[in-house]
Amino acid sequence: MEEIDRKEEQTETMDGIFHTGSDEQKRSKAAKPTRQNKAVLIAVCTLLFFIGSTMGSLFTVYWLSYKPSFLPVPPVIKNIESNGTGSVIQVKNPNKIQSEDLIVQISEAASQVVVKIENYQSSRKGLVNAGYGSGFVVSSDGYIITNNHVVEDADALDVIFKNGKKFEAKLIGSDPISDIAVIQIKAKDLDYLKLANSDEISVGQTVIAIGNPLGYGTTVTTGVVSGIQREVSPPSTKDIPDTFYFDPFGGGIQQQTTTSAKIPMVGIIQTDAAINPGNSGGPLLNLNGEVIGVNFMIDSSGQGIGFAVSSNTVQKVKADLIEYGRVSWASLGVVITGNSEEVAYELELKTSEGIVVMEVPAGKAREAGIKKNDVILGIEGKPMQSPEEFITYIRSKNVGDKVKLSINRAGKTMEIEVELQELSGK
Repeated sequence: MEEIDRKEEQTETMDGIFHTGSDEQKRSKAAKPTRQNKAVLIAVCTLLFFIGSTMGSLFTVYWLSYKPSFLPVPPVIKNIESNGTGSVIQVKNPNKIQSEDLIVQISEAASQVVVKIENYQSSRKGLVNAGYGSGFVVSSDGYIITNNHVVEDADALDVIFKNGKKFEAKLIGSDPISDIAVIQIKAKDLDYLKLANSDEISVGQTVIAIGNPLGYGTTVTTGVVSGIQREVSPPSTKDIPDTFYFDPFGGGIQQQTTTSAKIPMVGIIQTDAAINPGNSGGPLLNLNGEVIGVNFMIDSSGQGIGFAVSSNTVQKVKADLIEYGRVSWASLGVVITGNSEEVAYELELKTSEGIVVMEVPAGKAREAGIKKNDVILGIEGKPMQSPEEFITYIRSKNVGDKVKLSINRAGKTMEIEVELQELSGK
């Protein structure tokens, strides 16, 4: 009986194995179509994913190309001047939006009042075109800012607007120290550009340069403020360094004959916006469409090194030239240099900060008690870190103004009041 039972168990077991194997084969056969369907489904999903990704990328590129900001592009507005119907061109940009659309709007509006200035000089054949430069309207009654070297030695001046209108211009005055000149045309109710406060500009901010380079007509370039408070020594007539050139006329190197060669220009703005011969006198604009500087010079020994006279300097020169026909620049009447640990050690000074007085010629400063090797730490409570900053501040004052200097003399701090005298251009 036990043997019969074992045989029956064995038979059941073998029979169970047999049946189990048969079920696995059936499930394997049934699974083959399912696995194939899964592979197809995965392939289709992968294809759809790549198609969707591609379309999403293309849509993103399209959107960014035409809508670089989710905020609305600010409109160009015009503030009406109280004493005329001409208006100042300005862009309302409260959100500081930087976009191609904004730059296009500013360029289109501002270029309408950026002009080409032709310089005519007398010759044996009569008046001949000696060259050209750029300028821009700054008042509704026809005052135009440009560079001194653009209008220098001119016997006649023509002003041409972008729309082709042409006017004869009168020289109101020019200043070789700042290389700024003011001319005027007989026109009323003109749109014009506003001069900004250049003390508020920052290195890295976007700027727009507009001018008439190399005879190509109105040209717009963009860049950033690369530096501020630069000191630039323009070339003289007798010795023009290879590293600098003035060329407002687009006809090779143009000799600079103004006396500005003898006095360093300070408070200068440096920019990498492309500036070329013929851009001289054109505006450097911020993203509100306001003038922060007047382009006047490039350093040809490098690339993207251009310079502009700051708008605050232009504002002073403009006011003086219109009212007096000349500019009186204030000066402390001393020779100064920057201070450093090396300078302090060499001169046995007690501080390495501020500005060192190297010479005190006869004048108001000597009368006030300023001495050689005095260290100027500040002026009117404002710390001074460099000679450029100090000179820029002094030149913003008027001749005859009194300023209070903070002085370190042999380790002792004192205050000395000095009356500013007139800077000599000789």
